[in-house]
Amino acid sequence: MHPRKPYRTPPDSAALARSFPELKPYVSRKPNGPVSVDYQDDMALRCLARASLYRDFGLSVDLPKDRLRPTVCTCCSQSRPDAKVVK
Repeated sequence: MHPRKPYRTPPDSAALARSFPELKPYVSRKPNGPVSVDYQDDMALRCLARASLYRDFGLSVDLPKDRLRPTVCTCCSQSRPDAKVVK
């Protein structure tokens, strides 16, 4: 992955949950491991996407349950044609 990609490393789930309280119910500490979000839970991923969009881009969005849930990390990891032009 390109070194300038914003999501090349996993998010700090604990810090994100502190700044976005809606995410707290979906964050837990794995035994002998890091704090993490349950990536199998649709609502957890919706909250993670909302928290990431708010923290990183200042966007406050609504992700309705009856719509597809975008994966922010995947979207931002796609190659950008203008990446070499805009620095």
